[in-house]
Amino acid sequence: MADKMIAITSDHYPHKDYEVIGDAFGVFVASKNALSDIGASLKKIVGGELGGYSKMNITAKELAVRRMKIDAANQGADAVIAMRLNQSASGIGNSDNMLTFSAYGTAIKFIE
Repeated sequence: MADKMIAITSDHYPHKDYEVIGDAFGVFVASKNALSDIGASLKKIVGGELGGYSKMNITAKELAVRRMKIDAANQGADAVIAMRLNQSASGIGNSDNMLTFSAYGTAIKFIE
């Protein structure tokens, strides 16, 4: 059911009556690996896209949104409105070696 669930950024679902169930939340935390860091350091010198990091961001977003939809489905929701995304880097010491991607919104149930 979560695979087909609609998640929109609008604060209201158009042309349908619904009731608010509550918050829906999903998070994904990824660890950067040493080889990617070496490649990124070289790319800083010569320029260009950091393909590994781009792929990691896309994957993290997709998984966070999927987990938010699963959370909403587990609450009996039909959709999520007011979806928001948040991404941050964190780590130990001076190293930003972890990427956290969060997806959250309001779970709703359509009124038939």
